[in-house]
Amino acid sequence: MVNENLLATYSLLSYIRESFGEDSKESLLAVFVPLVKAALVRKLKENQGKEYKGKDYSEIKEMIHQSFEIEIPIPVLENLLPLVQAEAGSDFQLFKDHSFIIKQGCLSNIEEEYKQKKEDIKLLKRHYKDYCKGLGVTFDFEELINFIQDQQNRIFSKTRSIIDQQNYHVSKYVHDIIKRKNRYFDIICSIYFGGIIGSYFKFEVNKRVFDTSLLIDTNFYISLINLNTEDADETC
Repeated sequence: MVNENLLATYSLLSYIRESFGEDSKESLLAVFVPLVKAALVRKLKENQGKEYKGKDYSEIKEMIHQSFEIEIPIPVLENLLPLVQAEAGSDFQLFKDHSFIIKQGCLSNIEEEYKQKKEDIKLLKRHYKDYCKGLGVTFDFEELINFIQDQQNRIFSKTRSIIDQQNYHVSKYVHDIIKRKNRYFDIICSIYFGGIIGSYFKFEVNKRVFDTSLLIDTNFYISLINLNTEDADETC
């Protein structure tokens, strides 16, 4: 079953990577700062705008998952949250025991963009449905998403490629979109690229890292964000 909200999150990560300045292009962690801030702001709204005091980082992990359906391990949050605090200033406070305070002045500037990304996913779904209807074939949005994420799944989830098992019309649709480079092309690219970014936290370091240049880079990034630890096993 396709998780359209997660696809929208992937698309949003791609948008942040391209739109939020040099920090987001030079640091993997910086890409996730706006997502965390948005999750904190949502928690404030749930608390009727009142200051919220949290006991530990597991609460923030759950806030992020509820808001964007993406898992960020606690060891990563330990490095990520100081970046959020630096941007939010006194409106977000962290303490040594992992407790925290979200104050009323904490703001987010990606909510509207996230809503737009959700609409983009629906737009792509409708377009693919019309395409399938025109060919007289069964519509299955999941098969299109599987095609888009095939490389991501092979690298990060250790699954076999499913492209050679799919019907021809799936790859033909993507091929036609690539040739036209229209809005649907942008949506597909954002899902693909954002999915790669979001999947870093699922990566399992093993011997294959040394066999592929892409995985060597992945291992490098993971070491920078302290993901390669036993504490990260719960999420990974």
